[in-house]
Amino acid sequence: MTLWISLPTCIVPKASAMPEPQTVDPWYQRICLAFGHNSDVEIAADQLRLPRVLRLETEDFAARAIKKMLGDSNVECDETGIEMLIDCRSSAAIGGAAPTYKLAAKAGLRKSLPFSLSGQAGTEVGQALNYLQNMKWNPAKLIVISAVQRVVPPDTRLHPDYLPLGDAAAAICVARFPMSSIKSFRILSIVSTQSENVTQNSFDTAFTHLIEKGEVNPASIRWSIIHSSHKDSYIQGILPKATWLFRRSFRSVDFGCVDLLITLRKIFEHAPASLDGIGILWFLGRFGAIIAVAVDNPMLD
Repeated sequence: MTLWISLPTCIVPKASAMPEPQTVDPWYQRICLAFGHNSDVEIAADQLRLPRVLRLETEDFAARAIKKMLGDSNVECDETGIEMLIDCRSSAAIGGAAPTYKLAAKAGLRKSLPFSLSGQAGTEVGQALNYLQNMKWNPAKLIVISAVQRVVPPDTRLHPDYLPLGDAAAAICVARFPMSSIKSFRILSIVSTQSENVTQNSFDTAFTHLIEKGEVNPASIRWSIIHSSHKDSYIQGILPKATWLFRRSFRSVDFGCVDLLITLRKIFEHAPASLDGIGILWFLGRFGAIIAVAVDNPMLD
């Protein structure tokens, strides 16, 4: 059955140059040391002006985006019509056991089944959509996907070969039917690929499988959004006539699994009619992972 996703609701905190003093979670510290990761030097040098969550737990931050999304779509938080909450995180979950259950409680979704995806640095939401497309669930009910990145010590926001990491949260609804009260996109096809590194061939392979699976005419693809603009050169050759969409704010910040959702929101919140029709969402993650999602934007027709 066809999936529909709502226009994301996103929250990006104010940019700050100084990190909030945080106590390092002892269990997470042991995990990092076990893998040979000690970022004391990088933490000391972290004075970039970046969006940072201050004086707020990650679950509270993510719950704000969920509640705002449900409020904007006129869906009651504790309604039994929400079957599942998928908690996507591209940063470490600290602060106690069962963080996804904690998020569900804070978001008022105690009657929804909690499910967690994390640690992939950007593909979590695409993975959630891929799972939902292949899972059996009540076609009359909704799924809520939460996406959050809040960098915590001893992790560092600074990476020599990538953009610095910022904090952000977003939420979307997924349904088997058009959501009349929300701007929505219809999913045509989802493809997941992985290779040793992200290369031109990786994108070519993902694109070929995507259009074959969804029976999409490449000439009909009008726009595309990619996680982190530094990879756009790989796919400009695939879709030379498509419009490549980038957000104007925080172009030089990587928001992990929230990154692409922020751009989607910024672009389509007040999108012109020229951006109707079919587009591709490119989620990028660790270990050469690419998830491509072909969507239609019929709400603008």
